[in-house]
Amino acid sequence: MSKSAKTKAKKKESKVEKSPEEAERPSGRPPMAAVLARHDGSMVERAGRGFSVGELAGAALPLRLARKWNLKVDEMRRSTLEGNVKSLKAWWTPPARKAKPAEESKPAPKKGRAKKPA
Repeated sequence: MSKSAKTKAKKKESKVEKSPEEAERPSGRPPMAAVLARHDGSMVERAGRGFSVGELAGAALPLRLARKWNLKVDEMRRSTLEGNVKSLKAWWTPPARKAKPAEESKPAPKKGRAKKPA
């Protein structure tokens, strides 16, 4: 087997294993983003262009998945509205991560100089 064939086989195997980020797209219509706008001296909530990166992070939704699912993202917006985070969380719940088995831990070595045996 040549080197390139081995590399291709490894890539194929790695593609089969899905990472925790590769979740299925939630059913239903994705939520609409809202922003606060000034109107006659007060703040009014209106429909926004898309969700900010901070709102996606608050809902634990990776940017890569949001783009893959054609969710509108407004990278220019820096604000994070709690209502947008709540609506994203209601629409998408992140997959539960598998707990790693606990290994027996050795006690940490003491800091300082090692004493010479007498």
